[in-house]
Amino acid sequence: MNGKIEDELKQDLKLEDLPTAPIQPETDECCGSGCIRCVYDIYEIQLEQYKKLVSKIEERNKEKLEKINQLNNNNNKNNNNNNNNNNNNNNNNNNNNNNNNNNNNKNENENNNYNISSAINNDSDDNECDLVIEYENNENDSTINKSSTSKNDLENTLSECNNLLNGLFKGELNIGWIESYKVLSGDNSPNRIYHLDIKTDEKVSYIPGDYISILAPNESDLVNKLLKRLKLGDGNQRIKINIIYKNNNNNNNNRNSKFSHLPLNNWVKIIDLFKWVLNISYIPPQYFLRILSEFYETTNNNNNNNNNNNNNNNNNNNNNNNNNNNNNNNNNNNEDERLKLIYLSSSQGKQLYNDTIVEHKINLVSLLCKFKHCHITLKNILINIPPHETRKYSISSSPLTSGNHNIHITFNLVKINNNNNNNNNNSNNNTNNTIKEKFGLCSHWMHNQIQLFKQLINKNNNNNNKNNNNNNNNNNNNNNNNNNNNNNNNNNNNNNNENKIYLPFSIEKSNSQFNLPDSLSTPIILIATGTGLAPFRSFLHHRYYQIQDLNNINQEQKKNQQQQSEFNIGECLLFFGCKRKDWDHIYSEELKEFEKDGVISKLFISYSQQQQQQQQQEQQQQKSNENQNEEYWSSGYINKLIEDNGEMIYNLIINKCGIIYVCGNRNKIGKSINNSLIEIIKKFNNFNIKSDQEAELLLENWIKIGKYKRDVWN
Repeated sequence: MNGKIEDELKQDLKLEDLPTAPIQPETDECCGSGCIRCVYDIYEIQLEQYKKLVSKIEERNKEKLEKINQLNNNNNKNNNNNNNNNNNNNNNNNNNNNNNNNNNNKNENENNNYNISSAINNDSDDNECDLVIEYENNENDSTINKSSTSKNDLENTLSECNNLLNGLFKGELNIGWIESYKVLSGDNSPNRIYHLDIKTDEKVSYIPGDYISILAPNESDLVNKLLKRLKLGDGNQRIKINIIYKNNNNNNNNRNSKFSHLPLNNWVKIIDLFKWVLNISYIPPQYFLRILSEFYETTNNNNNNNNNNNNNNNNNNNNNNNNNNNNNNNNNNNEDERLKLIYLSSSQGKQLYNDTIVEHKINLVSLLCKFKHCHITLKNILINIPPHETRKYSISSSPLTSGNHNIHITFNLVKINNNNNNNNNNSNNNTNNTIKEKFGLCSHWMHNQIQLFKQLINKNNNNNNKNNNNNNNNNNNNNNNNNNNNNNNNNNNNNNNENKIYLPFSIEKSNSQFNLPDSLSTPIILIATGTGLAPFRSFLHHRYYQIQDLNNINQEQKKNQQQQSEFNIGECLLFFGCKRKDWDHIYSEELKEFEKDGVISKLFISYSQQQQQQQQQEQQQQKSNENQNEEYWSSGYINKLIEDNGEMIYNLIINKCGIIYVCGNRNKIGKSINNSLIEIIKKFNNFNIKSDQEAELLLENWIKIGKYKRDVWN
């Protein structure tokens, strides 16, 4: 039989491993998410499925054993004939053949792990290349470069930030720093809302409606946990990553897109890869669990090692017995974990995978810490972990008013509810007090950067006060001392320019044409809740500059006694919804000024949690002030304000070619405004539209022709 065909046949007849039944979790195996069971569990639910699976595997293995016995009998006959023929050949040729076979087997074993991960996760093009890691000073991945030190997240000079981020992202990111900030939410508000002014040396091109994408590092605790799990020390070891193409084509034009996020051909620290480049907090998909299952020491290899140890240590029987017991325990743990990973990655284990890993959001690092005997390599981490993602925020400034070196963003410190357990959050149980509050990665990092900025400002103010005192004392000295003081002041200014709090970012264009109309004469209806006001603040600042520019032209023409140009400025309605006036009525003074200057035609505010009586009193007080522009307040949700003014909105869209803009949460304002517009269409249309389905068709047409634009998020 042909050797290649025989090898393929043996591979097809390989016996399947029997998965073990689910075992009840130990008390110390909690994953920290608050659930009673995690990846080792759901014994009662899965036991029946295990029994069915085991019975099917046993039947298939029985059939394979019969075929294997037949194949072995045929091989024995062939081997006898081959042995007779081989006796006539030279002994040297036989020895060379044996050595070649042994070398081939070693190469197959060394490449086994990579081939499996490639076959599962890579497409046909990805199989044509491989990653090669070079360690600085020819040290392996467990050796640490002790001479390297790492500073805190971007608490360093501009040159150091440039070196770090350019080395990782090759100029794809801009570097800005915090110039100022404001807390927009009230002191008693349950939420923390910030206005952040970011400055950069380079000109930044954007228009209202565009996004700024902030790259926040992974949490330090998570990074250190992964370094410890992979036995990489403090992560300061520098490595260089290269792609080797199997067809010897190393042309950059054929660069593999799967690895495009990795900093190739450049010395980088492992800790920087984990912190900035890889998404180590992602929830591993099922196929990755199958890859992890291949990084266990097999039972056969351990048995061979045990046999060798027994043969070499015949005089130490007691030691051998102890070693065997330890090895058997390790083998059991390895095999138990490996089979669980195989089951979780299978179609039969999909429900268990969803109930544990997905439901409780068990990330990569937590999973690796759970399966302690998995020896995945750094190379396979780099191959299989997706890139770290930036977080998009709507820009809340206009380049016409803030220039091209400053960008404003408005963000809420996102709190993540930990509802994995079914405990009552209002319970007085003392254990609830130990649950750590969780926040969104990027918003929490920017919040921390603002705290560092506050510390830096205080430090600089203290230094300036000391310098002023010293200068006053030194002014009584001679001119030489004065010259020295001037030099010292220049040095202090340079240091202040260097010591800043940096944020890496990029600009992304609006992918839904969520931009202002080309003409000021086009009416616009702006609808937002919470921080969804951010892009509309950009709109209003842009519109303010355009209107002021037109007014300046008119004044210049009037001054020169020229005929003044007629400018038609379309109406601008702003509907803004928040919870309470003293909580999250952000940019309230700015909005009043915009209304006073005619940038906003009418301003509508709704407070969903404000006392109705208090609102009525404030409205009456406002109406008594004749000099103040109209501002409509309402209790309840914003959709009530929309429907109450439905006729005006409909006429602006149909008769004056107006445009509706909506920004906010997709499942809240996104749905509610859609429903309100459907009701408005049914009530005020002239097309005999009466049903929801017909109104939805008209609404979809508004979206297609650009009369209805949405910027909503989950």
